[in-house]
Amino acid sequence: MTAMRWIGQRERQEAARDVVLALALLVFGLLATGLAGDNQPGSRPVDATCRVLIAFAALALLARRHAPVATLAVVTLATSTYLVLDYPYGPILLTFLIAVYTVAARLPVRPAALATGGAFVLLLTHVFWSRGPAPGWAGVLPASAWAVVPFAVGV
Repeated sequence: MTAMRWIGQRERQEAARDVVLALALLVFGLLATGLAGDNQPGSRPVDATCRVLIAFAALALLARRHAPVATLAVVTLATSTYLVLDYPYGPILLTFLIAVYTVAARLPVRPAALATGGAFVLLLTHVFWSRGPAPGWAGVLPASAWAVVPFAVGV
């Protein structure tokens, strides 16, 4: 019975940490994205759509331990949409980094690599669609760091 109680307590602690992480990234994203945009002329100003995408990405991390691939899918979709709409590079990318790390840490290498590869391909949409700092093929290498580095750390 003690082992069962310890497992339940550990799960509650992990869930509490995930809530703190998601809320911290939500608040940081909402507050810091405007500042990031101030240093990126030509980026779209922060508006309600931007805030909703930041919220989806951050709050999706609440499910990261129980559904890492679904979490990565939601975060990738929100982040890619955000970047395609030319919002400034900023804290939303941290949610993508954590989602990739979680998939790599929680799944066997092959399924984690497939999920991360799919997320990376979707993330690349903004490189060819938007007018970011490194559009086209020149942007592939910098964008790959957001998938390769957390994947390597997670594995």
